[in-house]
Amino acid sequence: MSSSEKHLLDRAAFEKLKRILPQRSAALRDAAHEGGATRALPDELAFKLTNRCNLRCTHCYQWNAEGHHRDLTPEEQRRDLPFAILQKVLEATRGVRSNLYFWGGEPLLYADWDRLVDLLAADPRWTTVCTNGLGIEARMESLLRISEQLEIYVAIDGDEASHDALRGFGSYDRALKGLRELRRAKSRGEFRGEISVNFVITEAAIPKLASIVELWEAEGIDVLYFSLPWHISPGAAAEMSSYCATHLPWVLRQTAGRRPSWQAYTHQMRPELAGDLVEALARARASARKLKLRYNPEVAPEDLPEFLSGSSKPAGGKSRCLSLKSRLDVFPSGEVVSCKFFPEFVVGQLAEQSLEEIWSGAAFRDVRETVDRCGLMPVCAHCNLLYSRGV
Repeated sequence: MSSSEKHLLDRAAFEKLKRILPQRSAALRDAAHEGGATRALPDELAFKLTNRCNLRCTHCYQWNAEGHHRDLTPEEQRRDLPFAILQKVLEATRGVRSNLYFWGGEPLLYADWDRLVDLLAADPRWTTVCTNGLGIEARMESLLRISEQLEIYVAIDGDEASHDALRGFGSYDRALKGLRELRRAKSRGEFRGEISVNFVITEAAIPKLASIVELWEAEGIDVLYFSLPWHISPGAAAEMSSYCATHLPWVLRQTAGRRPSWQAYTHQMRPELAGDLVEALARARASARKLKLRYNPEVAPEDLPEFLSGSSKPAGGKSRCLSLKSRLDVFPSGEVVSCKFFPEFVVGQLAEQSLEEIWSGAAFRDVRETVDRCGLMPVCAHCNLLYSRGV
């Protein structure tokens, strides 16, 4: 394969860029002005379809032994997003055709999945489904229906040993089986979207990164994401609580006596392994041929030790979050949160309010203005949205 051929984008990736790049460019133009402008309606909608999950991954801030879903009531743990709210939000954004992101829990467990697919077939958007892969075979027919503008983002953490150590014995084989079915459907022209794998790097996997790239190259996926563990140190968590107490006291009141969710990000890679990781990533890049590699987030070598330590200092000089002004996140309760990873940041309830009321409302505006005025929150330093959509 020639050098030029290696970098050609396939049709699905090109269509994705056609949707994302104009939005990104507009957000960056807005950011050039003081404070930046909030989009009239969100460019991106993210739906946490369900709190339920069929795995108990040791690195998961929701469902591991210290995950914040452990603090939910049994009813909340089983909750799925009401389908009527999905309909309402998609109808409100039909004119701007906001990009869609579905996650969980495990989104393929969603009770109204088939009705959701009917909705997407009638109103096509660029859509990402972030899944552990166990339900791909069962949902294959529906995934093929909406694959024209679909990215399947499968969480498979390296090779079998690395993956099963995090996600449970046998989970690698089950996820790989579904992914291979998807790949075969793509080779037949039945699946027309993009197949991505998200790999959370563990300490044990560092020496194997190049061989893992070769593994996924052979499997024929489109993109491999290297994800760094998201660790919030006890010190950074305390800084976050102090920030909220000073600037956003209503956020702490949302905890209702529960520990703040930012205390659940305990999974860590030792900072002293940063040098080994940098070298391993370089070898991995050199071993890639057709496979596209992405980083979640991409952190410069000199910033990596502090990032891995769980510090509240953003890497790369990042200082402003654009996602607060371009993205809306919906939780299974019907609540809208300003920050995807932290359920305390409730800025509205779609069962009671319109999307427009929430998006332009006082609570959302308070978060945006506070972050503009007081600077990024301590937890922002590790948020992938800051690195993919921040400046």
